[in-house]
Amino acid sequence: MMKKQFEAVKKIVEALKPIPRHRHYSTTEFAMSILRSDEDYRGQPIEPMPVAPQPANTPDPEPKQEQEPEKEKSEYTITDIRKAIKDYAKNNSKTKALKVISSFGVEKINDLPTDKYNDFMGKM
Repeated sequence: MMKKQFEAVKKIVEALKPIPRHRHYSTTEFAMSILRSDEDYRGQPIEPMPVAPQPANTPDPEPKQEQEPEKEKSEYTITDIRKAIKDYAKNNSKTKALKVISSFGVEKINDLPTDKYNDFMGKM
């Protein structure tokens, strides 16, 4: 495609060389007037350049989206969890509270996934 465009520009430049230009008429304006018209500077009809057919745009098949099982909605919030672990640590010990937290595979309560809130509160 670039070669065809280069050839077209080269033809325009060659066509512009022998033409006397007016002072108020720039080369760019003159070239644009040739490109916009159906005739070249000599009045001869311009033959359109053949255009290669473009491949048809076929829609891509939609990727199958795996449906994730709906996560169990928790009836508790992070605030409820924090309050429960605080009360648990007061009544038992901080070490026991940390063991309960680590039994869920997290180091701190903020890392606990929301789908585990109900299970966590069950241990309190």
